[in-house]
Amino acid sequence: MDAEQQYEQRILHDHFVRFHMSLILAAVIASGVLASRGLLLSGVHSLRLRYPLAVLGSYLVFLLLVRLWIWYVSIRCAAKTRMGSFNVGGFSGGGSFGGGGRGSPGFSGFGGGDSGGAGASSSWDSNVAAASIPSQPAPAPSGSSSWFPKLDFDCDSSDGWWVVILLAALILAILGSAGYLVWVAPHILPEAAGQALLATTLTRVSKEEHHNWMRGVLYSTWIPFAVVLILAAVLGWEAHHYCPSASRLVDVFHCPAS
Repeated sequence: MDAEQQYEQRILHDHFVRFHMSLILAAVIASGVLASRGLLLSGVHSLRLRYPLAVLGSYLVFLLLVRLWIWYVSIRCAAKTRMGSFNVGGFSGGGSFGGGGRGSPGFSGFGGGDSGGAGASSSWDSNVAAASIPSQPAPAPSGSSSWFPKLDFDCDSSDGWWVVILLAALILAILGSAGYLVWVAPHILPEAAGQALLATTLTRVSKEEHHNWMRGVLYSTWIPFAVVLILAAVLGWEAHHYCPSASRLVDVFHCPAS
C-alpha cells in the first residue's frame, strides 16, 4: 500500500465521510435555491436562464465546500502529527468522532391507566356520555386546499402536464444524485483529501505526474450534476414555453390558459 492509500485509509477511519457529504449536499441544495432567489431579486426573471445558472452556482459551492472539508482534514492531520498520534499506516486508536454509546432512558409508556382500573372506568364513562350526544354532520370540503397549490393549467394541454412531469423528474434526479454521492463519499472525499495532503510533500516532478484533487472530484461527480443541470434547463424552457410571463415556477401553475 503506497502513501496515498495510507492517507486515504486513515482519513476514512477517522471521519464520518458519508455524514459530512450529506451536510455538504444539504448546503449545496440550499445554495441552489438561494441562488435562484437571488437571481430573481437581481432582475433575472427568465426561467430558461435562471435555473441552469442556479445549478451551476450550486456546483461551484459544492467544489468550494469540498475544498473547505479538505482544509479541515489537513488541520486535524497536522494537529495529530504534532502530537505524534498520526502515523500513516498505523491504525491504532479510534477517531475523534467516536459515538458515545450511552444508553437512552427507558420508554415510560403512553401515560394513564397505570393505577388499577380507575383510568379505564373514567374513560368508559366519558365514552358513554359522548355516545349520547347526537353527531354533527361533517362540514363539506372547501373548494381549495391549503396543502397543495391549485393547478390552473388546461388539463387538455400536454404542455402543462410536461411541466409537472419534468418537475417530478428534477426532484427525483436531485434526490438520486444526492444519494449516489453520499454512497460513494468514502471514495471521493478521502481520495481528494489524500491527493491534496500529499501535494504538499511531493517533489515538483511527482506533482506534475499526480492528479490534483479537483480533477478527481470533477471526474467522480460531473455526471450527476450534468443530469440535474439538463433537467433544470429543460424544465425552465418548458415552463417558459407554456407561460412566457411566469418568473417563478408557481406562476406557471396559475398561468391563465391561452
